[in-house]
Amino acid sequence: MNQEIAENLQNAAEIWGIEITRTEITDVIIDEETKIAQRQQLNAERERRAVIARSEGDKRSVELASDAELYRATKEAEAIRVTADANAYSIEIEANANATQTKVIAAAISDNGQPAINYEIMKKQIEALGGVAASENTKTIILPTDVTKAIGSLETFLEQFRRT
Repeated sequence: MNQEIAENLQNAAEIWGIEITRTEITDVIIDEETKIAQRQQLNAERERRAVIARSEGDKRSVELASDAELYRATKEAEAIRVTADANAYSIEIEANANATQTKVIAAAISDNGQPAINYEIMKKQIEALGGVAASENTKTIILPTDVTKAIGSLETFLEQFRRT
């Protein structure tokens, strides 16, 4: 503003041979209506900046919340995958163990069949009996005599098996 005033004064003063080297505004008199308008404009600008700052804060808050939700979902999915892998591995190991057991039983049956067959039958009977006894609905268990005979036979079979 000072430079523009200096240029305008220089153009007017050249006629008289005066050179203007510097100008300075020392006092500005502004009417009250202009001051009010400037204050309103300044307040409006401050409010605009505040609204923008709040909006940017809200936007960042939503971004962080969605990032947190995505992170949580990702970790839950990873946990489900790890659990599924562990279950699959457990099933595979159990299947291999059952296959090996079946091969051993098949070899025993082909070698000297009847004791191996009797052993497996007795083993399954005892497992089933254990399941019945463990049931929450079971108050009393009545065993037929042939079941107790099977348990006794199992003991005899195990003794015979240990000897060989």
